[in-house]
Amino acid sequence: MVTANQRSFTLIDLLVVIAIIGVLIALLLPAVQSTREAARRVQCTNNLKQLGLALHNHHDLHGNFPPGRVRSRVDGVGLVFSAFARILPQLDQAAVYNSINFTLNADRGALGGPQNATARATRIALFLCPTDTASDADKPDQAPNNYQMNVGTLHPVAENNGILFENSRVRIADIADGTSQTALLSELARSPNLKANDTIEVPGRAIVSYETTCTPNGPAKPSARGNRWIYGAPNHTMYSHHRVPNDPLPDCRGGVPFGDATNAEWDRLSIDSAARSLHPGGINILFSDGSVRFVADTISIRIWRPLGARAGGEIVSGDAY
Repeated sequence: MVTANQRSFTLIDLLVVIAIIGVLIALLLPAVQSTREAARRVQCTNNLKQLGLALHNHHDLHGNFPPGRVRSRVDGVGLVFSAFARILPQLDQAAVYNSINFTLNADRGALGGPQNATARATRIALFLCPTDTASDADKPDQAPNNYQMNVGTLHPVAENNGILFENSRVRIADIADGTSQTALLSELARSPNLKANDTIEVPGRAIVSYETTCTPNGPAKPSARGNRWIYGAPNHTMYSHHRVPNDPLPDCRGGVPFGDATNAEWDRLSIDSAARSLHPGGINILFSDGSVRFVADTISIRIWRPLGARAGGEIVSGDAY
């Protein structure tokens, strides 16, 4: 029996409770999401550290870092393997490495397409950032990656001033600016939600400058991004330090990277592709000494470019980024 002193639970009380719960959820949800992203960023950092260790183990074994892109001079059989394919034994991926025929193309064509299909389709968790989970360009017969190699600050993919460019054989002794101040790898964002992931492609020309070669040949179009770790090419496994991380302008590629192309097309292969990441505020960078640091999107281009060159002679303070 309800007495006069007892108060029933009214609809208004219920609405107040629901409102309070809604406010609490709104306050807690960003904190939960932030915690999850922090964990994903730590995992991404660990991936880069493992890749750095593998690259240094390759250096110890062979006396140099692997080429960022292997290219022959034979029309139609350019090979075009990335450095990631070369360090598979150092990543405990000997079975995948042994399945590759390095005398044929890495990417496509009659000479290499069928023969290297198994390796090309093998996903390796270490190559994937947990923050960037999928892309519309992903295909079952292609294994994606979220990390890319520093070719340098210049446009040509060959004979650049970074560490991992076409047919490079860079030694630690060649890094005159210091291994702790020279980038080795960065992140690559595969997400189709980034408009900057659209690409301006100029197959008939080498890039002279972004303004003279890329801008007049736009607009940028949706492009596959990072969908083959085995393949050494701009926007798949290679980037440059010509523009700052996550630059809002779309990336640009001159020439043709495919293994079944010709020497004339490969000679024009050039790059103006920024480092990109889905981590809020910046990007993880693996330096040549094996350390990984988070670099903010707001870094000055006067600091960013020297970090991409191995022997530019610039002095960059460790607290400048």
